[in-house]
This record gives sequence, C-alpha cells and structure tokens, in this order.
Amino acid sequence: MVLSALIQPASALNPRRAITQYTRTVWTQEHGLPQDTVRAIAQTKDGYLWIGTDEGLAQFDGYDFVVFNKEKGALPSDSVAALWAAKDGSLWIGTLGGLTRYRNGKFTTFTKKDGLDDTSVSSITEDPSGAIWVVAGAYVNRFVVVVDDDIDPADMDKVVWAMCTRCDPREGMEILRGCWSSALDPMAYSETDPRNARVVIDACRPFGRRATFPIVVRASEELERDVRAKFGNLLPL
Repeated sequence: MVLSALIQPASALNPRRAITQYTRTVWTQEHGLPQDTVRAIAQTKDGYLWIGTDEGLAQFDGYDFVVFNKEKGALPSDSVAALWAAKDGSLWIGTLGGLTRYRNGKFTTFTKKDGLDDTSVSSITEDPSGAIWVVAGAYVNRFVVVVDDDIDPADMDKVVWAMCTRCDPREGMEILRGCWSSALDPMAYSETDPRNARVVIDACRPFGRRATFPIVVRASEELERDVRAKFGNLLPL
C-alpha cells in the first residue's frame, strides 16, 4: 500500500511542485496492516485514515494501525469492499457479510433483516441530503437506478418514465469507481483487477419536494380501453 501526506486531511498535490519533491512511504502487513490487498480507503472528519482489506479494517493515525475484524466482533465479514466517510462523521463499511456503521466508537451492522437486498455490499455513496446509498448484490452491472415504491423495478417502461420525470442530472447521478465485478466482465479494469465503474441514478421524487411534487396523472381505465379499441393498431402493446 502506498500513501502520501497522511498526517493532515487529504488534499490534492501542489501543481507548482515536482513529483520528485514529495516523499513516498510504503506500509505493509509488517507494519500492522491486516493484509496487503487494499480494496478501499476513506478519511473521517476526525482525521483518521481507514483502510479496507480482504482480511479486515484498519484505522491509521499516521503512525500506528488498529485492526478491526470479525474475530473482534466489529465486522460481519473480514472482506471489506467499500468505505464511505459520511458528513456526520460516521464511517460506513461495506463487506461481503453486510453493511456496518462506525459512529462514536461503536460498530452497528445491517443485513437482510434490516432491509438490504443482499449482504454483499460493493459500493457506498452519500447524496446532498445526507442519505446513504448502497449497492448490494450487484456486480457486473453498469447502471443502478433507484426508484420510488410506486414504480415496479421489473417494468422497464416505468423505470425509464421515472428517470425522465424524476431525475435531476445535476444532483441525481453519481459515478462509482472501483466496484466489485467479475473476471467475466469485458469492462473490468484488467485481467488481474476484476473491478469496474458504474452509475447510480436517483429516479425518485426529490426528498425536499415530496409534499409538493406533482402527482401522477393518467387517463381512466375506461378511456384507455376506448383509445386502444380505436387506435390499437397504431399503439405499442
């Protein structure tokens, strides 16, 4: 694992400096990492750096590592695939066994019984309102579309309709990088790195406008039958 400038909050490199003016330090299992394969990195508001690996989660203060794993009761699985440092200071941890939140020194895990579709969490992000969005159980896909409960996610016509009427491209689209995929994915990063990138599309009514958002208007069933009877040969099924 290669990290630079760990003591202060992470920021972009100064473009006025040459890369040779920076130093590089390498940390491995010999220095306290639980495993050398790093899947995710995040920095919480308190300045700690968090590193997700295939054998646990590590907290790093710039000098020492503190390891959290399933054996210590902190995580449902040692395989950490995603990390997200939230605005409220909490850390969200995506593992192959569920979603875990670390806040105020306490780990809380969420699984299928709490509403997750799948316990294998591959990506996490946060929208402007502070809501946490999770990709679980999906690997080789490219697009994740989130819809309201009045939209049948199996009906693509309704999903596309929701995307056209409820999605604001300025705020409702997020590109996730480094997501778990498969060796069969033709768009995986490489033969040895089976990850990909995908887009999460928020096709839900804006949370701040839910009470005033225009209602869905459609013709009555009787009128629809009359229209189909008269123009059925011209309308799609």
